[in-house]
Amino acid sequence: MKSSNHTNGQGDRQGDGQAIAVVGMGVALPGASSPEEMWHLLNEPVVTFTEPGGRYRNESFWNGDPSAEDSTYVRTSGFIGERAFRPHPRVAEELRSGRLRPGQHSLIWLRHCLAQATSEVRLRDDDRCAFYLGSAGAGSQQDEETALVEAVAHGVAAAQANGTSTASGEPRGAQDRREQVRRRLRAHYVSAATRPADILPDRLAQHVAADLLPGVHEFASVDAACASALQAIDLGVHSLLSGDTSVACCGSFFSVGPRFNVLFSKLSGLSPTGDVQVFDASANGTLFSDGATMVVLKRLDRARADKDPVLGIVAGSGSSSDGAGKAIYAPNPRGQRLCLERARRASALGPEDIDWVIAHGTGTVNGDLTELSVLEENAPENGYLATSGKSVVGHAAWASGGVSFIHALLALKHGRIPAQHRFTVPSETAGESTHVRIPRASVPFRRRSGRPRTVGVSAIGFGGINSHMILQGAEAQPRTPHDGNTGRHQPLAVVAWTALLPGEPDPDGIRSVLAHGPEERHRRFPDPLTPPSFAESRLPPYALRNIDRGQQLLLRTAAKFVAEHGELWGPVRDTTGVITAQTGPSRLFMDSAVRCYARDLALHGDPADAEAMRLFLDRVRHSAPASAAGTLTGIQPNVLGARIASRYDLHGLTSNVDAADGAGDMALHVASRHLCGGRLDMALVAGLNANSGPDFAAAVERSPHHIAEGCFLVALAREPVAEEHGWPVIGRLTVGTDGLRDTSDEASPPRLPEPDGWPTYLGGDGIARVIEALELAGEPPTRTPPSRFTPRVRIEPAGISEPVSLTH
Repeated sequence: MKSSNHTNGQGDRQGDGQAIAVVGMGVALPGASSPEEMWHLLNEPVVTFTEPGGRYRNESFWNGDPSAEDSTYVRTSGFIGERAFRPHPRVAEELRSGRLRPGQHSLIWLRHCLAQATSEVRLRDDDRCAFYLGSAGAGSQQDEETALVEAVAHGVAAAQANGTSTASGEPRGAQDRREQVRRRLRAHYVSAATRPADILPDRLAQHVAADLLPGVHEFASVDAACASALQAIDLGVHSLLSGDTSVACCGSFFSVGPRFNVLFSKLSGLSPTGDVQVFDASANGTLFSDGATMVVLKRLDRARADKDPVLGIVAGSGSSSDGAGKAIYAPNPRGQRLCLERARRASALGPEDIDWVIAHGTGTVNGDLTELSVLEENAPENGYLATSGKSVVGHAAWASGGVSFIHALLALKHGRIPAQHRFTVPSETAGESTHVRIPRASVPFRRRSGRPRTVGVSAIGFGGINSHMILQGAEAQPRTPHDGNTGRHQPLAVVAWTALLPGEPDPDGIRSVLAHGPEERHRRFPDPLTPPSFAESRLPPYALRNIDRGQQLLLRTAAKFVAEHGELWGPVRDTTGVITAQTGPSRLFMDSAVRCYARDLALHGDPADAEAMRLFLDRVRHSAPASAAGTLTGIQPNVLGARIASRYDLHGLTSNVDAADGAGDMALHVASRHLCGGRLDMALVAGLNANSGPDFAAAVERSPHHIAEGCFLVALAREPVAEEHGWPVIGRLTVGTDGLRDTSDEASPPRLPEPDGWPTYLGGDGIARVIEALELAGEPPTRTPPSRFTPRVRIEPAGISEPVSLTH
């Protein structure tokens, strides 16, 4: 068994200011509208998997033949039913008054969770709140239906064009036709947002926090698939340790949509028998469930001063990427092993200090086999318990790590570990485990003398993204973080950059584009995009067909970086991470939604549109491939960074940030937290946009003429690390700790408004501004001002003493 030098949870007392306490929690799940209801469900399970009822028409998506095109072979999932769901009283009143409408699942559930989580927490008017969200950039039903409505409205209107055009070149009457189609479709697809941009994370966060938090000082929305919730909590922990914030609210959400089930079916990952039997010999797949979570964190000294309930202490966390492997969706034990080791090292704990692990445990045979094997390798001599709640509540996808985190808090609160339900005959791996014990009955988990109760929580996301967090009971003594690093923002070295733009200009050409804007003919890449070569991607042509052009663009950009600078990360592959910024739905995401909903669309269109609808659907079927095993990973934004990690065998964390205009700056903020906290030695931060169609433009509330495509990439490191490895320092970047930009009361003038003809690269804008400041020092900023959640970013080009502020 593995051992390590460590300090156990009772030692190294440094004062309550170095400990992070969980002081509030909120949850919404099928069959549970509160933490106490979730506790009851975990101990007295009922059937939570049902047919969708009013959420969507099953017959439009189901086919008993698993090979049937654009169909799913499962009929059930875990749904939060409107009748069974009991919202927080404040949210219930907002629903009654019409301030919230029933189809706004993500907003309703997150507000419900935040109201629950803060109900017993003291918040002060001058609190600096961090608000971190683990969310799906392309996963929930609201995302699906919002993208679907825009794609169909534009496609049908274009198919009806009569050949005459307005002065702007648009077919005459197209705008009215689009609006007519939108109205008809929204009457049926009630989850579709009336304003599509309202589902972008920065807008969603504003609506969730309104009147519930005194003010948001830091914000980021991270997409790391199933690891999203734990990554959000980790960012909250380090924002508090740095002293930059006084309260951290960390949430997550997911809602099941039919397209998601269709695409996961093509991986043969769903249970055909409609049951989830984690670790059992009969396990044959998972089932997805709706879910939302929220936890509130404070420093322990502040929590005690405020007399808040202390539900648990966050001891530490670790993240990793699987790196190179058999497939982007195949679990890799090396990445999971690194993640466990990092979490224990950060917590100053060894295997013998761990009592229980809440595994990711989904019910998929290969996934559970790999995870149990890694837990067995890293177990103490006397073993530990392992369970997963997904047999009861289902797989809440992006919210699943948050659900497991609250599972751990509830066990600490009640002094009992719930049994592993639907576990009768151990799988071969579970049966062979000698140090991992899976309890068939609940087990006492009471306080004891000598050391605190300690739980590890795992979340493993698509693309090989791993997170593990260690929680201890409130009896744990405060300790200094093992690495001694709090993550407070400090100047970082910019060591290299590259960009790939339409027309593929050289570095001088890129500088010209940044200074003067691209020519009209060089705002968009050709369609189809020139795919990356096998050397650039390590993927055969048939696999590339199921990968969105954004992922292809990033692979080509990374190859260009290597051609210009070499693999700078060579000495630090294990601690190089990839943080990406992409805003809005990808092209393939929108096309796959249309393909998967095609049969349903035929039932809800206007007969007058029938021919136009047929032409539009034929065009989509011709241009976009049928759903396949690689489609789900091919459209997921979190897989952007994972593609680079897989191609170059990198093992730091990967995630995507989506926050409209501020996405690139937020990606820099997230990278800075991990670099300054010592968890990464190099961060590749990429901002990109590879979608500029009119339906996409409507979804992000932009004019199609003002959207450009391109990818910008910078490599960041702590300066001592850059010096150690001989990397050039071409500039210094600092993410401000003096709060978010607030447009409501701004002493300095905002950046110039978008000039006529000057485009936006959306997710790429923040990274483009960094390169612009480095290469065109002294010239005034010229990009559109970011959202109010944008952090302050400053650049000091090498050899210039006066920094350039990128966000006023």
